[in-house]
Amino acid sequence: MSSRGFPVLVLLAASLVLSCPAGSADVIELKDGGGKMDGKIVNESDTHVTVKLKAGGTSTFPKAWIKNVVRSDIREEDLYTKQDIYFLKVNGIKPDDASAQLQLAKWCYDNATPENGLFEMADRHYRIAKELDPKLAEKAGKDLAVVQEKEAEKLFAVAETEYKWGEYYKAEQLAKSVISLYPDSSYAGRSRGLITKIWGNFRASKILDNLQEPPEIVFAAEEMQSVLSHMDTDECKQAYFIKCINRGIDYEERAEEVDKDRKSGYYIAAVACYDIVAASSGGQVRKMADSKARDAIKRFFDTRPEPSSDARHALITGYMLRMQDQSYISDLSGRYFKQGEDLLKKAGRLKQPEKGEKAKTAYFCFSIANDFSKDGQIKQDSFENMVECQRLERARK
Repeated sequence: MSSRGFPVLVLLAASLVLSCPAGSADVIELKDGGGKMDGKIVNESDTHVTVKLKAGGTSTFPKAWIKNVVRSDIREEDLYTKQDIYFLKVNGIKPDDASAQLQLAKWCYDNATPENGLFEMADRHYRIAKELDPKLAEKAGKDLAVVQEKEAEKLFAVAETEYKWGEYYKAEQLAKSVISLYPDSSYAGRSRGLITKIWGNFRASKILDNLQEPPEIVFAAEEMQSVLSHMDTDECKQAYFIKCINRGIDYEERAEEVDKDRKSGYYIAAVACYDIVAASSGGQVRKMADSKARDAIKRFFDTRPEPSSDARHALITGYMLRMQDQSYISDLSGRYFKQGEDLLKKAGRLKQPEKGEKAKTAYFCFSIANDFSKDGQIKQDSFENMVECQRLERARK
């Protein structure tokens, strides 16, 4: 039996028994090199055992797979995660018990961290308590406001990060979510300010005045299919496709209003709008979206974007692969070779960590030139420069 083929059945945490006293934990050694599992056997039959894993979750498997069991002491709090306890609690209360919902909300809040998701659960149960019993509305409302402030803070921090990296459509969507989900939080106002930074005063006011206008523009294929599935007619779908294309045009127009170092992010957003239409529609609308995407990609390259990260390098190479003009691709390859040379020279004059950062970006530039150029000398020089960039990059770490 190999560990790769090991069939594990994950059971709901509600099947656990948390009331048992602190006692022994079990180290289960499996046959045929299957490794070891740390946890506690919580159920046992003639043929199978159920183990609460120390790493989280529960597994059931045949006794025949066990080679040996070694027992040792373990604290219950080291065995059961906060999520385990939450699932037990939520499955142990009546859905229509407002007081229990309020108590569970408070427990979630008291035990929440940014990583374990309990702030979100606290929000959920406070809302349920308010809906079930108006008498609890005031108490639940105060506690809910505290929880929502925490959730809004977390969401807004992600929006700010996306904005910093030029992912304007992601930042916009997250900011809208903060305004929609947590309108009374202090971060709703900051989110409105972020949307104004993205769009400028005139365009932002139109967006903010129509936040509830359905359906919202989406940028993922799965989301697009979900939106389209709720539209009854081809006319509605076509109107939505045109709406997405117009949003892409808005992004391109906004790119002409901002500083050079911010333009590329708007062209990326425009291409995302056009691409989602091209992937979901047909006929003239698809042709229009394809054409506008290629034009936006060329404008993106006109901004001389730097491949400063793995993600941006992947995006740039993906855009180049879509261009069918070999002369244009050759010109871009030469441009990135020259860009890499300039960055490598700058790196030589800097101290760490700036030296390594410039060398990393130069490496990506030479990588593009090496991958796409048809000039043998450029490919060779690019490869040699990539080796030097790696040397400088390693010195940073």
